[in-house]
Parts: sequence; structure tokens; C-alpha cells
Amino acid sequence: MSQSAKQLLIIYEAEAEQWASYLRSVFTGPIPASGICCYDITGGSGRDEPVLRPFACKLVILSKGLVEALSQRLRALLARVLSPAAGVVVLLCGVDSLTPLLELVPLDANECLQVSSEQDANEYLSAVTDVVRKGVGSPSADLNPVACGGSGSVLVVPSRVLCGSCVEVFVLLKNRAVGGDAQLEFSGGNHTLSVTPARWNERTLRVSAPDFAAGRVTVTVLSDGAALGSAALQYCSSTEELGHILSRLMDPVQLMCEALQVSSVEKLDQRLASMLLEAMPGEGVQGLRWPEQPQTELQREDLPSLLHFAAQFGLRRVARLLLQVPGAARALHAADRRGRTPAEVAREHGHAQLHALLKETPKVSNVSEDRSDAGVYEIMCTADVQKEQRGEEEEEEEQEELYTPLGGDDEYDTIVKAVDIANRPPAPTPRPESTALQDRTPFIAQERTRERTEEDSEVSIY
Repeated sequence: MSQSAKQLLIIYEAEAEQWASYLRSVFTGPIPASGICCYDITGGSGRDEPVLRPFACKLVILSKGLVEALSQRLRALLARVLSPAAGVVVLLCGVDSLTPLLELVPLDANECLQVSSEQDANEYLSAVTDVVRKGVGSPSADLNPVACGGSGSVLVVPSRVLCGSCVEVFVLLKNRAVGGDAQLEFSGGNHTLSVTPARWNERTLRVSAPDFAAGRVTVTVLSDGAALGSAALQYCSSTEELGHILSRLMDPVQLMCEALQVSSVEKLDQRLASMLLEAMPGEGVQGLRWPEQPQTELQREDLPSLLHFAAQFGLRRVARLLLQVPGAARALHAADRRGRTPAEVAREHGHAQLHALLKETPKVSNVSEDRSDAGVYEIMCTADVQKEQRGEEEEEEEQEELYTPLGGDDEYDTIVKAVDIANRPPAPTPRPESTALQDRTPFIAQERTRERTEEDSEVSIY
């Protein structure tokens, strides 16, 4: 790599590997891809210093994992690499300030630039390109790409081998063909071994992996005495390999994808949200509700709540649902054993949209804790309860009004209500509205009165 290509060095810890990959994609374009190098500090050593210092800009992704990983040896290495401080940009990722780094590494905070992962990408892109343009890095020899995890032009398959096993390894060259006198140089620790590989084709070499102790081994392709490129080969012990296999099998997202037969995290998010909504208990989710206990006990678990879990793996739909559950207000402010809230977990794992959701969500306290016993579905079930109550009231009214007169104008009343009428007792005979007064004069007296009336009428005629 030429001197002009030594432009940007991204220093990170394994926890922020996704951020490093994201930043590399952001900076590629304004900065040539060949001039960007990502360096995992956890595997660093003093021998890497000469190849790290020449870069014009050193971008440090300052995460809590990086602070915890800085041993005395790595502190000394980082102090030398980050000099001068004018060529350093620190990206705060999960930490609030430079203080944790300044306590471990002698860095001039007034000279270096500080940006935050919460800022827009254009802002720290501008900061980095300004430093690169000034070219404050000190000149030195060409960069050995292996110190930065490989040049990108050479690929070793497989990338992990078991110590003591004669595994066949293939070395692939992307851009150049190899001659007939190609050599592979394996270098790890204090041991270096040159091996003549078998030529598979003009860009592929095959060789049995030599025996090395557990650790990282550099594989360099040589042709006519010149290095064409390098890559890293990881040697691991039986215990380490078993741990690696178990860690893959214990990946919760991968296990759930296999169990639910889904092919992506997005589909897993949809499926989990649907299942959680269907099986939501009335009192909320136990993973968001815990009894009162000291804060130290809450931090014993890495993921103390389901909201932390959703934040770590980018499950946005699950997070939206959990934010409506009683106890979400506490979970939003709860910290795991590293002191991270769900919003900070989402930010550290590169889930920008989920981080914004957790950061800008209105106060969950609006969902009153006094109503927590009513459950998540109180509003959803209100309409059904009201319908049931109305139905019961109508039944009671029908039972109380057995003798309500039927409408005389509806000719179908007797047909529709036939069953109801058949089950009623017979109705009493209706009484007349008024009863005429009976004449209580004896019958004989009535006859005499009638005869006298007739005699009087005859006399009047004559």
C-alpha cells in the first residue's frame, strides 16, 4: 500500500464490529476503499505499531467494551498509535464522554476531535475527511495489511483450523494470478514457516495447514519474492473450537429462526410480535415486571428485560409492542450489568431506527401504572364487555315484561313471537273501561209504572 493510500484507520473492539463495518461503508467513496483499514484492538500487539501509525486519521470507536478490553499492554500500544492527537477522531458509542479513555490513555482532549454516534453520518464524515485532508500522519514504511485483518485481496478458506489437524486450506487471490514459484509464508508468534503450495488454478493455491499453536497466524502469498497479499488464519484448540461451536448453536436469533422456520431477522420480528400479541397475559409480561429489589441484583443479568433483548437484536415490532406493556417505563431506564439502557444497547449494535424509537418514545408513564392490573387489552376488550352487558340487560327486560301488549299493526307479531306466547300463562279477561249503573227497582213496580203510563196516554188521546 502506497503512502498516499494510508488515509483512515478505524480502531474498534469486537463489540463494535458492526459499527466498524458500517463506518467503512460510509467513508468508502470520499476515501478510497484501499485507504481504509479496520483494526480490532483486542488482538493487537506492539509489533503492529509501525504499520498503524502512518495513517493520516485514526478513528477510535469508543465503546464500553473497548474500555474494558484495554489491558496495560494495549494501553501502551494505543498511546503510541494515537500520537499526535491532532490526527485522532473519537466516536462516542455507548459512552457519554472521553473521560473513560483519558483515564487509561494519555491523549490530549483539546487537540483530538470528538463526535457521537447520535449525530448524523454526514457530520462525522466531514470531521474525518478534514483530518485526512490535512494529512497529519507521520510517514513510514508501507502498511502490512495483515495487521489490519487482511488486505482484502487474499482469502483463506476455511478461516479457522484445529490445532494438530492436517486440514486442507485454500488460498484465493482476487485480483492477481500467481506464478509457478508461488510460496506461502505462515507466521505466528515467534515461528515462521514457508510452504510450497499446490496450484489449483491461476488464482487458487492449496496446502495442508502446518501445525501451529493456538492463536492468529498470518498467511502471506509470495511470488518471485514479492508479497501479493496476506490474510489471517485462526488456529484454535479443541476447547476453543467446542466453545465456538456452542456459541453458534446458542445464538438465540439463529435458534429462533430455525425453530420458527423463518429466513431473516425481519420475518422473525414479525412472527415474534404476532405470537407475543396473541399470548399476552392480562397483567403484562413477566420480563418487564419485577419485584422491588436492589439495583445491584438487577444488573447481574446481561439482558434484564425483554426490551433489552429486542434492542440488542433489532426487533422493532417486538419493541413497539413491549412499550405498551405495564412495566415498560421501568425497563426503558433499567440498566444491564454493563450499565446500558435499551436505547444504548440498540445504539451500540447499530440499530439506528430502533434507537430513535426508544429514545424519542413519549413517556410510557402516560399508560398509568394504576391501570396495570387491567392489562394491555383493557381498551381492546371494553367494546366486547359493553356489548355483553347490553345483551344481558335486554334479556332481563324481556323477562320482566311478559305481558307487554303485542303491536296490533304488525301482522307478523303472532308468528315471530309464537314460541314466547306459548310459554306464557293465560292472560286475564280484559275489563271494560266503564260499567253502566243497574236499575234496582223491583220488577212488579216497573210493570205497574208501565201500565199507568199507557192508561195516561190513552186518556190524552180521547
